[in-house]
Amino acid sequence: MADEQKATPEVDRLRAEVEALKGELAKHQEEAGPPQDTKVCYQRTAEGFCRPAIIASAGYTEVMKGPTGMVLRHALIEYGEPPWTKASGVPDHMKAHTFQADRPYNPVGTNETWHYADQCPRKGGPGCPYAKRPEWPPRQARPSVEAP
Repeated sequence: MADEQKATPEVDRLRAEVEALKGELAKHQEEAGPPQDTKVCYQRTAEGFCRPAIIASAGYTEVMKGPTGMVLRHALIEYGEPPWTKASGVPDHMKAHTFQADRPYNPVGTNETWHYADQCPRKGGPGCPYAKRPEWPPRQARPSVEAP
């Protein structure tokens, strides 16, 4: 019993040290950016869905202030076609091609930005490439134009 009481302060000190190191590591990873091959989503302009992507760089490629003063953290991403397009009878050469682009991170998923898959505004629903059953998002109804 005496050994257990003596070990407790040492165990507590080691636990606190481990927690401090975990915090330092998390801060470093946040500053450096995501590791290469991290799954992310890419939101292109005027598309009502996200495209599957991975981080192709080792962390952020650039950190800069944008026009609004917001810090923009860029990474090189490689993105492809959404899964529901691949299954829709498109030619084989379109199923396998990918694109690379250096784009900023934005957790909200605004145009021409990437976000982590777990931050996707579509949350595994229609338009999310990582959904259990990926599908086209609902199409917006176009206003009807009556002939004069």
